Amino acid sequence: MLKLKEQPYDLFIKGVLILVGLFPLVPFHKKPFIVVALLLASILHAKKFPKLVFKTHYLINAIVPLLCLLSLLITENIDYGINRFVKLLPLLAFPVASYLFSGLVEKKGVFKKIEKKVFTIYFLSLIIYCLLMYYYIYGLGFFSGKVSYAYSLSYVQGYFFWGLHEHPIYISLYLAIGILLSRKFFLWYKKTLYKVLILLGSLFLIVTLIFLSRKGIIIGLLLALPLLLLLEQKNMNIVKKYKSFLVLSILVLLLVVSVFPISKRFSDLFNTSFSENTEVSATSSTSIRIAIYKCAIGDVVEAGLFGFGAGDVQEKLCECYEETSNILSIGKYNTHNQFLNIWLSYGIIGLLLFLYFLYINFRLAFLQKDITFLSILIVLLMALLTENILNRQNGILFFGLLINYYSFKCLALKKRTS
Repeated sequence: MLKLKEQPYDLFIKGVLILVGLFPLVPFHKKPFIVVALLLASILHAKKFPKLVFKTHYLINAIVPLLCLLSLLITENIDYGINRFVKLLPLLAFPVASYLFSGLVEKKGVFKKIEKKVFTIYFLSLIIYCLLMYYYIYGLGFFSGKVSYAYSLSYVQGYFFWGLHEHPIYISLYLAIGILLSRKFFLWYKKTLYKVLILLGSLFLIVTLIFLSRKGIIIGLLLALPLLLLLEQKNMNIVKKYKSFLVLSILVLLLVVSVFPISKRFSDLFNTSFSENTEVSATSSTSIRIAIYKCAIGDVVEAGLFGFGAGDVQEKLCECYEETSNILSIGKYNTHNQFLNIWLSYGIIGLLLFLYFLYINFRLAFLQKDITFLSILIVLLMALLTENILNRQNGILFFGLLINYYSFKCLALKKRTS
């Protein structure tokens, strides 16, 4: 991250930054190499700048894998528990890398240079990924009406070429973060042509996000984007900010819910939520979620202080699914809510520690007035409320990268100004 005389080290650091920016285009089975590259870069950096500074925040950011490790003492399915811990190792590796990078003497503008390079590559990678996705479903016959919307997305999730297959929820999460970051490009790039291209690229990402129609991510963006834009307007008074926030939120909401297939998915959400008929339907994702949540909530009391352990949660859920619905039993769904999963896995103590971890990062973002970090946390929070982001490899990697980079940046800037 520093301009060093050793050219090989310089090139390696630049290569790592490019690799991080290319995250959406890195094939599924190759994404863990990003963690390896960052760790190696941090070790090399620590050797050159050995004056390291430990921050308690690094330990807090490692709470989830540490909880998983401790839960192996009580879990019965030890093999599955170990598998879960191995998957969570990046959430341990990123704080370690942060500590090894802590010898970095922050120079004015270094984070801006890093972000300009990485975020630009990331933004372009998202556009390329979306173009590839549209080309792929065009080949499947979606635009000619030969195959359905659900069929097309199932192939994107399972059979997308070059190992780029991805669940729509994670594609949506990448897009939402890209949209939030795009505002910085208007500050970095001054030429009118660049601004026009950035605007068109952002609109393209928004259209794709709507096309994928993942409700939790879209709601998170609806909350974060207006807040982000309003906090930029430092000269507006509080009343105007509040009014503008409401107007922007309502306009964006009306736009979103009027577009198919998002309108169908949102109407399904409201119709199922307020319906007296709670029967699980294979055509209604909301009815499935409600049934899952009922099973999960039914188990939290039994989970007690320490939970069932990381290896036994799915088995407990499946016991309830067998009594509830064949659809749930066959699907073997997870909790579709990270907080419920944490509660069942690590008990009320684990849940409180996880909430503390989120609170500390929200507090850091607020105190450092990092509105980008704050808006990203809002989107991640909504993702955690609607999906088990920390149960899948790409969710773990993406979540860990964002949380640890921004917390490291805030801590470094706080150290410089103190």
